[in-house]
Amino acid sequence: MNYFIEFKSIEDVLNYFKLLSPGETVDASAVIPLLGLNLVTLEPESFYSRKNEAFLFAERAFFNLSTHYFDYLPFIPFNLQSKVSGLIGLGSNVDLKIMGILNITPDSFSDGNNFIHLMDALNQARLMLKEGADVIDIGGESTRPGAETVDLETELKRVIPVIQALRKDTDIPLSVDTYKSEVARKAIEAGANIINDISALRFDPEMINVLRDNPEIKVVLMHMYGTPKTMQENPKYDNVIEELLEFFEERITYCTNNGISRDRIIIDPGIGFGKRQQDNLNILRYLSSFHSFGCDVLLGASLKSFINRIDISTPENRLAGTLATTGLAIESKLQFVRVHNVKENFQYIKVYNAITRG
Repeated sequence: MNYFIEFKSIEDVLNYFKLLSPGETVDASAVIPLLGLNLVTLEPESFYSRKNEAFLFAERAFFNLSTHYFDYLPFIPFNLQSKVSGLIGLGSNVDLKIMGILNITPDSFSDGNNFIHLMDALNQARLMLKEGADVIDIGGESTRPGAETVDLETELKRVIPVIQALRKDTDIPLSVDTYKSEVARKAIEAGANIINDISALRFDPEMINVLRDNPEIKVVLMHMYGTPKTMQENPKYDNVIEELLEFFEERITYCTNNGISRDRIIIDPGIGFGKRQQDNLNILRYLSSFHSFGCDVLLGASLKSFINRIDISTPENRLAGTLATTGLAIESKLQFVRVHNVKENFQYIKVYNAITRG
């Protein structure tokens, strides 16, 4: 059973948390009646599936007393969320993990052709491990806007030898970036721990069976509008946050109905994957919304073109913009950032934590 405090206004939120020092907890049952608030008790499965009862987007916010973060903050503007976060100490105990990107492709947008040869790929992976990566994400097919698909045999030849060799080097989690079930199955046999599927299990109906057959394997479900080849052809949303939450609700339900528990699921809102500039920025503003499913959340914003639209720059000159998004990931209590520049992101997170944790 989960316990939530129900708030109906920003004033309710501020009044409650003004009673606390940052990060402090109190006996909610003693404080709530004094402020005229409600304590809501719900089973997690019930809480996460009541959108159709106008629960998800109602003018109410729910603070989870077990996890100490908001599951829904619908009425609190972005410019006030940092004020609320400061009052309640959000972000003070973040353990943000770094997923280092290893593209074994000739045409990725930032590092295409750099690591296409086995020894180059292994040296880059070992460097990222030395620099502080918690996970290595290995991909053999570019998913940049307009990218062509890669045949199964080519993708297998690119990623499987790297996974096999790295598994001999290290015990840290290895992720394979693929939407093909056969690549996923072979990658697991080679030592992969995570399937990072840009299609959220939509492109290959056999992928769910791979996950069912391997209960120790986690999966990243990413949101994408269309396919890599078509995703930037006039994407349109009425409310990008609401539509992404609906998408993840359907995908997570599909997983749980097929025996994949929430603790195996990581969700990725898909920055740049079929998104307009305003959509990317709104996703970044409201990253905390994606906690509402009780799954880990991953942000993949590294070196992407939305930074260029803010400040004209080539991919290799977008590190500073990337670090800004890593800061947002920490503030929003995300579990993973997927990045190219491991060393710089590791230092950013380390310094941030040293400052905020005291």
